[in-house]
Amino acid sequence: MLRDYLAGFLVLVVSSSVSAAGPNVTLAGKTLVSSDVVTVGDIFSNAGEYASHALAPAPAVGKKLELNKEDLQRIVDAFRLNWQAPQEDLTVSLERDAVAVNAEAVVEALEKSDLTTKIRSDATFAVTEPTEPIVLDGRGLPELNISKTAFDPATERFTATLLVSREGKLFKEVALAGIATPMLRVPVLTSNITPNAVISRADIVEKILPKRAVKSGTILSIDDLVGMAPKRTLQADQPVHSSELTPPLMVKRNELVTVVYRNGPILLSTKARALANGTRGDSVTLMNLNSKKPFEATVTGPQQAEVAVDRFNG
Repeated sequence: MLRDYLAGFLVLVVSSSVSAAGPNVTLAGKTLVSSDVVTVGDIFSNAGEYASHALAPAPAVGKKLELNKEDLQRIVDAFRLNWQAPQEDLTVSLERDAVAVNAEAVVEALEKSDLTTKIRSDATFAVTEPTEPIVLDGRGLPELNISKTAFDPATERFTATLLVSREGKLFKEVALAGIATPMLRVPVLTSNITPNAVISRADIVEKILPKRAVKSGTILSIDDLVGMAPKRTLQADQPVHSSELTPPLMVKRNELVTVVYRNGPILLSTKARALANGTRGDSVTLMNLNSKKPFEATVTGPQQAEVAVDRFNG
């Protein structure tokens, strides 16, 4: 607190050479402090030789330093300034005339830089250096750009230079370092899916995961997941491996199948019973319902198959 700083300061003042009566002063009416310390001149006008004397560190950016009437009187007494405190309560608030470049703004600049090209995917950034906030004097909003980027995929560490400008003029350069974690968009299921159930687009959402956590063979495209069936129950919100999927059964053993027979412009269809399971494109054995004779047909869709003219013996 400022009072703690003032108390320590006043001990020094008492033992100093301030002996003669000081000038007549008035409250400066300032609310912004333009340096790293609060001085007598920041609080009182016409402080003369005492104006540059430091009282306490300036408040952090975004914080306020408040002095009440007793604080002001202690300063006046210490420097023997001529000032008459009002009868009513009085508070003077001071703020730092500066802006801080927050971490979110730096990360946004990194996301727009050529680091994303070097990482070859989306990434999350954690800045480890500098450890202290970047503070700029004045109230103008800075423009941030990134240059001199480097990325080590083995350690996921990056380095870069932050260029801080105002109104097109370079204000300062800051060395950056940190961790850039490559990320991937991975399709996951919204609910558990049981074996042989066909996965639809409505069953899928995308989840962003660290690239290092995604195993080889994981399904990365929604299109590669839609229309497939799990070999075992798949859990919601988990990446799906290609080995866990199979094309769904279009024809099941013992069910009736519509069989299409094509011969040029001639199209015939009949019903047959499946003697085996089959997915799209499989050749399965069917049985003619009348003759009970088996024949081979190619599965073309759910409970649908097509037979070549030279193989049709039903």
